[in-house]
Amino acid sequence: VIKEATQLLQWSSSPDDLKVIFIAGNEPFTQGPVDYKKSCKAAVSKGIIVNTIHCGSHEQGISGKWKDGSLLADGQYLNINHNHRVVHIEAPQDKKIIELSNRLNGTYIVYGARGRQFKANQVAQDLNALNVSGANASSRAMTKSSQFYRNDSWDIVDALKHDKVKLEEIKNEDLPENMQKMSMEERKAYVESNAKKRAEIQKKVQALNEQRKKYVAEEMKKLQRRGETLGSAMIQAVRRQATARNFKFESSTESAKKAEVKPQTKK
Repeated sequence: VIKEATQLLQWSSSPDDLKVIFIAGNEPFTQGPVDYKKSCKAAVSKGIIVNTIHCGSHEQGISGKWKDGSLLADGQYLNINHNHRVVHIEAPQDKKIIELSNRLNGTYIVYGARGRQFKANQVAQDLNALNVSGANASSRAMTKSSQFYRNDSWDIVDALKHDKVKLEEIKNEDLPENMQKMSMEERKAYVESNAKKRAEIQKKVQALNEQRKKYVAEEMKKLQRRGETLGSAMIQAVRRQATARNFKFESSTESAKKAEVKPQTKK
């Protein structure tokens, strides 16, 4: 990877530019036919820094030569726990979103031989997501509220919406029990009512999700400031390496002030 990145990518020839490679893995850095020492030395000879990320313990990364590779190319050695669970940030909106997700299931009207089976699977997948975390359940609710979540093979509302079937053509025995005794006009009204409810619930989920995204973004900033994410560790490495090459960083406030300065025009 280092050899090909060094040789094949179009790197700047200016010695003043910052050129960085991040390479990650969980096998020994010495594996494969290419000598990592030669690759790292070739990279640094072109002014390219190589930062290594071992997916495992700090000590294993050292014994597997991940740290040695970074030292050879003026880089930094990082490690992450590849067995660590993904960070799920719980938000105040999660409880309401999950509640709406459950209500959303009530708007699905099964039809056909396997309709009940698919609806049972929908509920099972909701529970699987919830067992991971509230954040995961919220993410699934958002998926269910998007235009890409279609179940026209077993749900009458979606089937009619996407012209997969005609209500008049669905056999009486393929309908749920409560619809079998309805007249055609009653069936149409029932489907339309559920379609309207679904749209309203999906709209509420989407609005709550916008609030949730803002909350999560602020919480992620806190984690990054504490250096608790891989992304923050990578950013810190780049900042140190850039500073060593006389790069200067401006705060977002300073950048905004400069952007507001407008050239003066003569009258």
